[in-house]
Amino acid sequence: MSIRGKLLLILAVAIAAVLIGLHAAHTYVIGGLITEQTSRRLMAESALLALQLESDWPGSPERADPLADAAGEALGLRVSIINATGEVLGDSSVPLDRMASLRNHLTRPEIAAALQRGSGTASRRSASIEMDMSYLARRVGPAAAPLGFVRLAVPTASLEAQAGRYRMLLSGLAALALLGFATLAFRVNRRVARRVESLARAAEHVASGRHDQPMKREGTDEIAELSVSMDRMRHALIDQMGRTDAERRLLASILSGLHEGILVVNTDRRVLLVNEALRTTLRLPQEPLEGAPLFQVLWDRAITEAFDEALSGQVDVAQRWSTPDGRAMELTVVPFADAQGRLIGAIGLFFDVSRLEALERVRRDFVADISHELRSPLASVRASIETLQSGALEDPPEAGRFLHILEKNASRMEAILDDLTDLSLIETGAIELNPERIDLAGAVREAVTALAPRAAARHVEVRVEIPEGIGLRADRRRLDQVLTNLVDNAIKFNRQGGTVVVRASGGSGVKIMVEDAGPGIPPDALDLVFHRFYRLDRSRSRDVPGTGLGLAIVKHLVRLHGGTVKAENREGGGTRFTVDLPAQPPSPGSRAAEGPV
Repeated sequence: MSIRGKLLLILAVAIAAVLIGLHAAHTYVIGGLITEQTSRRLMAESALLALQLESDWPGSPERADPLADAAGEALGLRVSIINATGEVLGDSSVPLDRMASLRNHLTRPEIAAALQRGSGTASRRSASIEMDMSYLARRVGPAAAPLGFVRLAVPTASLEAQAGRYRMLLSGLAALALLGFATLAFRVNRRVARRVESLARAAEHVASGRHDQPMKREGTDEIAELSVSMDRMRHALIDQMGRTDAERRLLASILSGLHEGILVVNTDRRVLLVNEALRTTLRLPQEPLEGAPLFQVLWDRAITEAFDEALSGQVDVAQRWSTPDGRAMELTVVPFADAQGRLIGAIGLFFDVSRLEALERVRRDFVADISHELRSPLASVRASIETLQSGALEDPPEAGRFLHILEKNASRMEAILDDLTDLSLIETGAIELNPERIDLAGAVREAVTALAPRAAARHVEVRVEIPEGIGLRADRRRLDQVLTNLVDNAIKFNRQGGTVVVRASGGSGVKIMVEDAGPGIPPDALDLVFHRFYRLDRSRSRDVPGTGLGLAIVKHLVRLHGGTVKAENREGGGTRFTVDLPAQPPSPGSRAAEGPV
């Protein structure tokens, strides 16, 4: 429907509503006024008749009926005179010879009310004259000893007829006023509709790509301002389309240059974008895939479930799976929203991690092999130490020196073996957490106290700045391992006379930060420090003992608790290790966040 038709329809509906409202108002107001006016009239006239009858009460129908007939004719009403026992003595609408046949009126509502309060009203159908009437009765004489009652009545039809005449008059006047208003509104509507239709045609030209047609301004009212605003919008749209086209070309160049596969879907699980790398990696057909359901493009259940979880829970999801040809793939699905925060889809990043998986298997095999190989020499070293300590050597000073060397190496091999064993158990899932409620500040202070000799040897100050009351549920032994490794690492790679600060904060989870004042970590090694056997360059780690397994154990234990750990360089020097732990560790058997490092 055109704007002109809509405006006319609105105008017609408005006029109809006004007419209905006026009719309802007329009916209510005029009816009420006439009823109120009639009631006042009946009250006044009944009072006069009551005064007259009280001074000269007609005790018989022969006297009362002529009096009622005369009063009824003078007033234009039905007048009834009723004695105190309810007998009708006179009625202007009933002949004298029928008076005796009338029923007793003492139980009539208006008579009963007049007996109690002095006057009473009622509306009902009269049985004697077969007509709807409005009654008003008034008591004659004192309440203690009334003489009787005088009752006035008016036909309800006459009241309605009078109200109808008034309504007709007012409705006619309202109709004339509305007709004038409708004529004026029609002319205004035609003028406004013509200008709005002109703007609509101009906007249609812009929508169809004809951006070279300016919008004319007519007049100085709001519609004229709208035409100016739409013209500005046309220029802004031209500029925005140019920028969008440039961004689209840039995005296409970036996507085509990426080696990682990218898949974008909307909330209906339909494909929005597939880059060439993903087509090649997963051997997808070269035909257009945009708009196709996700399950038709990628048939693997792990992929569809990862996208479902990301879109349903609006969380990042990481997933690994193997393709039918044996390649190991890693998928990260990230939901994204529009400017208003509404979820509109998810982006999936596909990585071929087959080589990484192979390296991880080699490393795990190496851990198992070295653990096996170290046990025999460690037993031999310990046996030699026991033999030397039993006095087998003749030169005690020299024997003591070798004993110290043997014991030191044996302890180091034992530490390596313990770390390798722990790491292997964690990776294979053989370690089960025994969570308990832990006071974080107390646990950190215990770890710092145990490392106090090492800190003192390097003249490093260790400060614990953790508010009291922060607690979490975790495995006490494994949390001690995490804290000890992090603080020990901060002490070892600190400068002489430096400081180590341990901070924490609570909330929905617990965040633990261990900061040192050392030389920092090269940016390209911030993730590598968590890999097994990774050691920084000699210039940084010279004369610093270690197996290269401590941070790898930290990362695995934190993951086992459902948390994350990261390293970053602080402004001004030093390194900060941040551990994020949930307040409650994951249930046993849930290892979604676990994976080899």
